[in-house]
Amino acid sequence: MRNFVKFLCYSLLLTLIACSKSKTPAPPTEDVPHAPYVASIKPAIGKAGSVVTITGQGFSTTVSEDVVTFNGEPATVLTATKTQLTVTVPATGSSGVVAVSVKNMETLGPVYVYSDTPEINYILPKEAAGGEVLSIYCSKFSTTLTDNVVTINGVAAKVVNISQYYIDVIVPIGAGDGIVTLSVKGLKVSGPKFSYNYVGAVTTLSATYKEATGICADTLGNVYVTDKGNNLVFKITPSGISSVFAGSTQGSADGKGTIAQFNHPEGICIDADNNLYVADGGNNIIRKITPDGVVSTFAGAAGVAGSVNGTGNAASFNNPVGIAIDNSNNLFVADQGNNKIRKITPAGLVNTYSGSIQGLLYTSPGTTQFNHPQAVCVDAQGVVYVADNGNNMIAQIAATDGYCTLFAGGQAGYSDGIGASGRFNFPTGMVPDNRGNIYIADSNNYLIRKVTTDYARVYTFAGSTQGSENGVGKLAQFNHPLGICMDPKRNVLYVADGVAVRKIVLQ
Repeated sequence: MRNFVKFLCYSLLLTLIACSKSKTPAPPTEDVPHAPYVASIKPAIGKAGSVVTITGQGFSTTVSEDVVTFNGEPATVLTATKTQLTVTVPATGSSGVVAVSVKNMETLGPVYVYSDTPEINYILPKEAAGGEVLSIYCSKFSTTLTDNVVTINGVAAKVVNISQYYIDVIVPIGAGDGIVTLSVKGLKVSGPKFSYNYVGAVTTLSATYKEATGICADTLGNVYVTDKGNNLVFKITPSGISSVFAGSTQGSADGKGTIAQFNHPEGICIDADNNLYVADGGNNIIRKITPDGVVSTFAGAAGVAGSVNGTGNAASFNNPVGIAIDNSNNLFVADQGNNKIRKITPAGLVNTYSGSIQGLLYTSPGTTQFNHPQAVCVDAQGVVYVADNGNNMIAQIAATDGYCTLFAGGQAGYSDGIGASGRFNFPTGMVPDNRGNIYIADSNNYLIRKVTTDYARVYTFAGSTQGSENGVGKLAQFNHPLGICMDPKRNVLYVADGVAVRKIVLQ
């Protein structure tokens, strides 16, 4: 019996040991090789010699072990990871299946299509408004509408027609000036620049003035208007309420609000801190108005006419009428009676920026001649534009050397055209947009004109005959447009239109 128990215990021990050994993991074995897998090829259409990316699994990290063919023709593998290959498309290949072989195990991937990049030859018209048809004359495009993707200034345009030689698209509303691009099945080409004819929807914002001449807008949506006939500066709130911001009777007194006095104020501009600067023509001075309405004399001496350079009231002007500010808070003044453009630094130092005697000669700063310059504006690059009223021209003063050249116009009249072939009749206000195009209050033509930066193309933006009708573009009427400004967001124009202020929404 004792021996039987021993035998039983011994058998149980062997069983436990056997069970314990059976739970021990088996030693690792070598990885079983698998065929590669191709998920995608990007781009899947292109020219010989271009580089494509093949994404998938099971590739070798050793470049020489990855063999890629395009429809049977070997390609050059540039880089390799386990999940991605970069490959140069073979020059002798043709459209067909792309195959990848790793250590003699091959897989077939998607089809690669050999194709040349599309080409844009030209566009017609070169300028158009939103909603109009633009024809893109091109080659190597698809006959399937949806294969062709067109953008204008980065905005997608709807493709509506394809012929043998061109693609028709609808110009997107508000696209703006910019490059036309065409993409065909992933192959993209950039074409010429397109000039967008903005359409302006004109409405009347306020009509309580005797002679509204200058206008500007702040970052809060308020609009400020100089009423030359009433010697006042008005403020129009975003809700359209107009009230006197500064000024009272004719005079030159400094002070807050209605304590201050002006004498035929015309041009007005605003800095980044919402301080206003006013060309107080009848007083021959430049005034500053703080955001809370405190008026002070910034440059010049009241009642003193002259052309003396200097700081503050040591300087003198002769009927300053137009004023603009650059990104460094320098002021530029159309000093009409002196036929000069004056520059005022933030410290109040006045110098002659351009001009000499009355005449017509655009050249270096000290010899340039203007004829009663009425308005100025400055673009983002520091280029100064002058409405040379007596010459019915728009002059351009370079930021680098101050050299003055003709930008547009040259004779009194009305016509759209390029540069000197454009005609103005008493241009009185100007403002640049964020692309450097200039909008002009063409007073005696009762129009708002636009001059583009490319080729100085002059065209009529809004207005027709004299009147006060609201409407879109040429359906609107202006009575006596004198001043013009653009809101900080650059999508709304405001016009000082004699007895009224008009609002133009760009679209």
